[in-house]
Amino acid sequence: MVLSLEAEGRVPMEVKEAARRILWHYKLLILFVVTGGLMSLVLRGDGVPMHVASSRLVVATDVESDVAAGSVTGIATSEARIAEVLAGGNIDRDPGSVASRVSITPIGSSDIVELAVRDPDPDVAVVIARGLSTQVIEVMRRSGLAHAPLPYLVNTADISTTVVSSSVQDVALGALVGLVLGILFTALLEAISPTIIGGDAIAAELRAPLLTVVRHWPRIDEQEMAWLSWQVGFGARRLHVRTVEITTVDPSIDVRPLAQSVSEGAESHGSTRAPRIRALGADGLIPFSANGSVGLVITAPTVLKDADLEPVRELMMVTGWPTLGVIAIERLGVHRWFLRVRPMRRRPSQVAAPSQQPRSLRPSRSGRAT
Repeated sequence: MVLSLEAEGRVPMEVKEAARRILWHYKLLILFVVTGGLMSLVLRGDGVPMHVASSRLVVATDVESDVAAGSVTGIATSEARIAEVLAGGNIDRDPGSVASRVSITPIGSSDIVELAVRDPDPDVAVVIARGLSTQVIEVMRRSGLAHAPLPYLVNTADISTTVVSSSVQDVALGALVGLVLGILFTALLEAISPTIIGGDAIAAELRAPLLTVVRHWPRIDEQEMAWLSWQVGFGARRLHVRTVEITTVDPSIDVRPLAQSVSEGAESHGSTRAPRIRALGADGLIPFSANGSVGLVITAPTVLKDADLEPVRELMMVTGWPTLGVIAIERLGVHRWFLRVRPMRRRPSQVAAPSQQPRSLRPSRSGRAT
């Protein structure tokens, strides 16, 4: 039962994580959407409004409507027939382009089919529709596909003309296709090189608690530093750790000032059991404590590649040091709506025993508790 509950809870988490990783490439998605919309305009022409002229014909009654529509389509979209109509009306159009704008639609299960022609010029659309209707009637009678009086026009003198702005639909369809292709492309990128987004996701990957998210690195306000120092100190006592090594996933992050501030904050709580806190390898010495107990605190940017965590994973595996937690550092230019932040935790005054509570969570400028 426990396993089934964990599996059920993990499914939405994986879906949210996948969505967050794909949305992280929002600039690429926008590029695909814009490109798809522009390509649709290029392929469909200049995007001007198209006028539709349509006529309805009654075809042979001894065949099904879809078969009759197929026969009419073969005649009406023939470039040779279209060329005759264009020549007869002195119309300067490409027969192949006109053929792509001719559509034949059966009207229900009746013997009537609708022949529609789209063109930027409404008068030209009407001339072509009438000419093709006449061509269909003549060819079907000569070929024996129908016998007089079939086929014939239902609305010979009343060919309707409406305006259809197809550019909007074309752009929308092209943008949708571009979005789908963009999602597939970003999913492929993430399958090749996964991105981990958010401090909670990084902590989950390292199987460690998230201590805090620093939003204005390298500046940390006093209250946040006091809360971080208390967590590190309390975690060290819980794991019986005498030395805490603070390391980083990103070499560009200098954790020495952070280690010094956390150490001063832990000492300011007035505890005689405060652990020794330092930056890993800052003094060029191998980490060592009197009783051999060393803990690890990992700092990492809120967005990184999964491969960037490999050195830290190897360090944890080789040393066997327990991990006290993760400090996530938010970089400039990273949109916070991509970063899922955990709810505000209760302060030590609400969860710690009275003997373990610090005198103040806001140290003075001298580094001591007030």
